[in-house]
Amino acid sequence: MGALLALCLLLCWMCWGPAGAQQPGEYCHGWVDVQGNYHEGFQCPEDFDTLDATICCGSCALRYCCAAADARLEQGGCTNDRGELEHPGITARKECRDILNY
Repeated sequence: MGALLALCLLLCWMCWGPAGAQQPGEYCHGWVDVQGNYHEGFQCPEDFDTLDATICCGSCALRYCCAAADARLEQGGCTNDRGELEHPGITARKECRDILNY
């Protein structure tokens, strides 16, 4: 019984302990692109990124996660950084609705 408890504790420590703890990366704020489409913000790294892509990079008009600290986007200087509440009904998929005549 004691060995089973020790094994469970070891597995829990490995999954949620210091080695398994993931620090969340930066949050890329939502933005309006040059065509006026709103893109929702996201937490880095995203599902398809490598685990070290914890920095919000790119430009004010196109944001993505990367690992290069020198490529970090200073989002505070962007003027197209507006909240979703300021743009009700505008989504990143607007162009798809237009194509499908929704």
